[in-house]
Amino acid sequence: MSRMDHRNIIFSGTSEGRQLSQGFAEAGLSHIVCVATDYGEEVMSPHPIVEIRKGRMDAEAMEQFFREQKPGRVFDATHPFAQEASENIKTACKAAAVDYVRIVRNGLKGDFGNGVETEGLPGEEEITSEEGEKNAVKIRWFSDIRSCEKALHLTTGNILLTTGSKDLSVFASNESVRSRLYVRVLPSAQSILLCEKAGLLGKQIIAMHGPFSSELNEVLIRQYNIKILVSKESGRTGGFEEKVKAAKGTDVELYVVRKPKQDVGLSVEEALWRYGGESSLNGEKSHQNIVLDGNRTGRNVLYLIGCGPGSKKSLTQEAIEAIGECDLIFGAKRLVAEFPEKESYPFYLFEDILPILLEKHPQKSAILFSGDSGFFSGAQQFWRKFAESQNNRHFSFQIILLPGISSISYMSAKIGIPWSNAPCLSVHGRSAEEAVFWEITEKVRTHPAVFVLVSGTGDVQKLAKILCQAGLPDCTLHLGFQLSYEDESIHTISAAEYARPESKGEQVAGLCTVLIENKHPEKKRLLPLQSDSNFLREKVPMTKEMVRHAILFRLHLMEHDVFYDVGSGTGSVAIEAAGLSTSLSVFAIERNHTAVDLIRANLRHLGVGNVCVVEGEAPEVFSSLPAPSCVFVGGSGGRLRDILQAVYDRNACASVVISAVSLETLAEFSELQTIFSIEEVVVEQISVANAKALGDYHLMQAQNPVWVMSFRFAG
Repeated sequence: MSRMDHRNIIFSGTSEGRQLSQGFAEAGLSHIVCVATDYGEEVMSPHPIVEIRKGRMDAEAMEQFFREQKPGRVFDATHPFAQEASENIKTACKAAAVDYVRIVRNGLKGDFGNGVETEGLPGEEEITSEEGEKNAVKIRWFSDIRSCEKALHLTTGNILLTTGSKDLSVFASNESVRSRLYVRVLPSAQSILLCEKAGLLGKQIIAMHGPFSSELNEVLIRQYNIKILVSKESGRTGGFEEKVKAAKGTDVELYVVRKPKQDVGLSVEEALWRYGGESSLNGEKSHQNIVLDGNRTGRNVLYLIGCGPGSKKSLTQEAIEAIGECDLIFGAKRLVAEFPEKESYPFYLFEDILPILLEKHPQKSAILFSGDSGFFSGAQQFWRKFAESQNNRHFSFQIILLPGISSISYMSAKIGIPWSNAPCLSVHGRSAEEAVFWEITEKVRTHPAVFVLVSGTGDVQKLAKILCQAGLPDCTLHLGFQLSYEDESIHTISAAEYARPESKGEQVAGLCTVLIENKHPEKKRLLPLQSDSNFLREKVPMTKEMVRHAILFRLHLMEHDVFYDVGSGTGSVAIEAAGLSTSLSVFAIERNHTAVDLIRANLRHLGVGNVCVVEGEAPEVFSSLPAPSCVFVGGSGGRLRDILQAVYDRNACASVVISAVSLETLAEFSELQTIFSIEEVVVEQISVANAKALGDYHLMQAQNPVWVMSFRFAG
C-alpha cells in the first residue's frame, strides 16, 4: 500500500531518474516513471509499486496526463540538455496546478572544479586544481552544438563523438567532418537508425551502454586513433570526469558543449531526503535529526574557515580551536594535511560536500579555504549555495564564518610595502581568461602598487608578457611562493626580464602572490578618449573622433556588456569602447582582410587587450559569439536589415547605433522602423568643421555630415 494518496511522477531517461525511482520504491512510495524510448524502459528495474509509461509527450499531452493521474508532484529528472522536454513539463505542471521539482545533476569532484566552472569565450583552457597542479589536457568550450561543429571544420584527425544520437545530423552535415567521425551511441534500434540517416558507415558506430571508465575511454581513443574527443558538459553522472582523465592520459583535445543554464533544483540525495522519508536513504536516520534551530549552538555547526597562506602556524587561535572541536573537515589536500588526526575529505565544492554531510550529519564540521574567507575566497560561493539550500529545501545548519590572514597582507608585511591603497586582484584559477590580465595592466598603469594572486609561474610569465605589450616593461615584480611554509621564497625581477624566453626556468605550480611596483604611474584620465592622430590609418575608412564620442554616448554601454562593432574599419570605435572598461567584451567585426590587419596593428600600437577581432561576414559570424548587449553598425555592406534581424534574434532588447553618410542608408533606416518594434529612437546629424591654416588665415574645413541613429529593440 502506498504511503501517498496521489502517486508522484518521475520523468526519467537518466541515471538520476533511475536512482530517484529506486529510492522511492525502497521507501514504499508508489510512483510512475515516464520514459521516451524503448531503451529508457529497458534500463529501469521492475518493481511492483512502480509503473513505467513509455512514449514522448508534448506539453498538451502531459497536462492531460497530469489531470488524469492527479500526482502529488512531478519530478523532472530529464537530461540537462533536454531543454524542450523540461519546458514542456514545467508548462504542463503550471497548467494542471501540480508541484514541479527539478532534479539537478551533481558536478565534478573537487580536483576538476575550477576547470569546468570557468566562464568566458570558447578557447583553450587548462584545468587547474585549487592547489595549482596543472593537468596536461586542453579543453575548448562552446556555447552550443552548432558552434562546436563549425570549429571541427578547421581540425584534422579522427573525432570521437560522445554527445549522443540526437545531434548526429548536425555533426555529420559536413563531409570533411563526417568522414572522420566515430560516434558512441546507445545500443538501441533508434540510435542506429539515426546514425544511418546521418550517413555514417557501420565501422564508424560504437554502440555501447555506459557507464564508461577512463580506462575504457582511453582504449577507444587509441583503437580509433582519435585526436579530438567531443562531449557535452554532462557532469559526474554523465561520465565527464572520466573523459577528462582519458584526454589527459592520451593527449587528445577535448571539445565541450556547455550545458544550458540549469534551473535551481534538488540533487537525487536531497530529493530522497526531503520527499522519500527516513527509509529512502539508509533506513536509520530521520531527516528531522539534521534540522537545527538557528539560535542553538553546540551541534550541527558548520565552520567556513580562512586558513591564511596555508601553514598551520598562520591560522588564528580561534580557527585552531574551532577545528579542534570538529568531527570532520573538508578542504584542499594541502590544507587538510595540516590536521592528520582529523577525519578529512579533500573536497571544497558544495556538490561534493553536501552528500557527506547528509550521510554523516556531524555535530561540528569545518571547510578550510586558503587565505581570508572574505578575500577572493571560495567560502563566499559555498555560503551562498548553502544558504539557498537552507532557505528553500529541507535542512538547516548554523554557519560560522572565521577570517584568516590573506596572502596579500602576509606578503605586504614581508616586503615592507603597505597594501592599504593598492588594488588587490586575482587570476587564481582563471589563467585561461586573457582579458583579466589586461584588466591588471590598466590598474598597474595608474597605481604605484598592485597585488595579484596567480596560479604559478605560468601565470606570472603571461602577466609579464602582457605588461610589456601594454608598454609597462619597467615594472618590478615581487613574487611570493609557498608563503608561511618552510620553503617560502620571495623573488624580485622586472617584467621585461621575466618575459624573456631564457628566463623561463623551472615551472612552479601553486598559489603565488605578486606585488607589481610601478615607480612612474600615470594620472588616470577622467574620459579615456583617443584622438584621431593616435590611430594608424592607411587607406581604411575611420569614424572620426567627434562622431565616435557621440556614438559611445548613444550606446549606453554598461559594465560587463558584450559589444559588437560591425564594419569596424580601423577599429577606432571598438578601441574607444574597450578603453571605457576592461570588463567589456568587445568584438571588432570586419570582412576586409587589410582592415583586419590594421585593427590588430592598432590594438598593439595602443596597448589594448579586451578587443576580439573577428574576420568574416556579418551577420553570419554572430552565431559563434556571445549574444550582444549593444551593437554599432558602421558598415553593413548593404545588409543592414539582415544584420538587425540577427541582432534581434540573439537579444530582443539590444541597443543599436547606426552611422550613415548617404541618404540611401537614412531612407533604409526609416523603412526598417516599420519592420522592427523599436523604442528610444534618436536621429541626429553631426557636422564638424576644423580650422586649417591657409597663409596668414585660418579657414574652416568641413567634414562630411554624419547621421547617427540610435534605438533599442522593444523585446
